[in-house]
Amino acid sequence: MWQVYARILPAGHLGIKRKVDMDIGLTRRHIQHAAKLTGQNPARFWLVHHMFSALRSIDTHGENFLMFFGEVPCYRYCPVCLHEQSVSHFPLHWRFRGWRHCPLHNCMMDDRCKRCGLHVRLPRNLMTGGIKREGVAYLHQCYGCEHNLSTHWKEVNGSACGDILKSSERIAMDQGRAVLSALYHGYFSYVGQSKRRYSLKGLLGFERNGSLPHFGFLLDSNEILRRRNTYASDGPHGHKN
Repeated sequence: MWQVYARILPAGHLGIKRKVDMDIGLTRRHIQHAAKLTGQNPARFWLVHHMFSALRSIDTHGENFLMFFGEVPCYRYCPVCLHEQSVSHFPLHWRFRGWRHCPLHNCMMDDRCKRCGLHVRLPRNLMTGGIKREGVAYLHQCYGCEHNLSTHWKEVNGSACGDILKSSERIAMDQGRAVLSALYHGYFSYVGQSKRRYSLKGLLGFERNGSLPHFGFLLDSNEILRRRNTYASDGPHGHKN
């Protein structure tokens, strides 16, 4: 729910300094204030507070694990998820660099509008969005050109299935998603060593040595579709994993 309200309520209304990231800057006091303003139970904000508190313990400003365009928070999104949502929203895991692949729909996440190429940056003042700056009504609309970000959902749905991905790419994306599991539980373990728990600080080592699908990981939905078209043209013998 926070990912909805944080896009609606200005930072100043929540008591968060404007130069502070609205996700990273969230505290219990801000949750109480947001719950009062929106009439919601504070418990509904528990997960986002828990996750970003854990992140702050190893990455104070989120620059190692969260998505930014310059200094502005930005997101990836799953076109199929956006299409299926009854109320458009951006879940907290879409903010993380390592969340490259949607496991629900087996497709790569996008980070830009397919029409104009604008990065998905939030929070935004929806009242001043759109081509004529007359506003956009929904979060699934591009803030710049008003294009529906989910229009290509049929094209990408299930596109990353089968052997279209290299084993190294699968491993990197699995590790990216595992970061969120580690933040939730407060520790991480290696496969086959479930009884031994490691501190969250160890995640910084994975980020620095390139084990996570962060900087330099170039696989996206366009590349997946290119591979599928090549695979369809060349047949199974022309495809190498």
